[in-house]
Amino acid sequence: MKKMPKKKQSSKRLLTPALLFLLTALIALSYGCGGGGTANTNNYRTGTRGIEINYAASSPPDEVYYSDSGSAVQVPVALEVWNRGAESGSGKIFFDGYDPAVFGLAKSISLQKIEGKEESRNPQGTYAFLDVGSVNVNLPQNVDLIQDPIRAIVCYDYSTAATFNICVDPNPSNTGTKACTPSKSVSASGGQGGPVAVAAIQQESGIGQVIFTITIKNVGGGSVIASGKSSSCTSLGQADLDVVSVSGTISSGKPISCSLGKSNSVRLINNEGLVVCKADIGKEQNAYVTPLNLVIRYGYEYATQKNVEIKRI
Repeated sequence: MKKMPKKKQSSKRLLTPALLFLLTALIALSYGCGGGGTANTNNYRTGTRGIEINYAASSPPDEVYYSDSGSAVQVPVALEVWNRGAESGSGKIFFDGYDPAVFGLAKSISLQKIEGKEESRNPQGTYAFLDVGSVNVNLPQNVDLIQDPIRAIVCYDYSTAATFNICVDPNPSNTGTKACTPSKSVSASGGQGGPVAVAAIQQESGIGQVIFTITIKNVGGGSVIASGKSSSCTSLGQADLDVVSVSGTISSGKPISCSLGKSNSVRLINNEGLVVCKADIGKEQNAYVTPLNLVIRYGYEYATQKNVEIKRI
């Protein structure tokens, strides 16, 4: 009688409930932590804009009709506020350009904190609707038409932080093999998330030190004022216009020294200024790559205007 051949055992192993649970948890974790397996790599410190304002649609309207009844006409005033920069900020909004006897608008209002791109984690910036309220409009007797330009100016303190990876050489005369070669110029295009930006950096290497000539530009379409002056920005003197302060560190937080003069600031001429900064880096090491961190502090003014025509009917 023939013996039946033995069946070969399958090499496949069944998943135990515990192993199945572990694999499921690992897969869910890999998707849940990285937003579908990809890390958040947004760089919010790009661009050349900060806090900006515009009048909301029909607030105020382009035309206001005034009757002979003698009663004031009420019109709405509202602003759309955007913070398109990296930093969060607050400030003050001023109104001017109009006859206060005709257009009964307050001279200024406060702007509460509006988050920047870095705090909100929104690459488009943060939007806010600011309802100023209803405003009384009056037309003087024997006047049939007035055109009032209603200008709104937002003033706020801001800062621009920029980091550049650079090669420094504490011993430039040493002709041996080196890990990197210092560049005479550092690329700084595209802005760093604020209306004032580092536009260019020139680098010179010396024994134990490196010198940076930094070009700073106003690139936001508004006006630069001194930091801390936003509450009185419409009545500033020349000393508080077009000035910024600059500070920075290199390597592991070692401060750099910048030639800011007696005013401790850099003056912008035609929206551009230069500052020379020096960093002591010692002589012990060969050439190496290290971060250069720069911070520019300033106040900023951005304006918008709406022409309102008031007609008697």
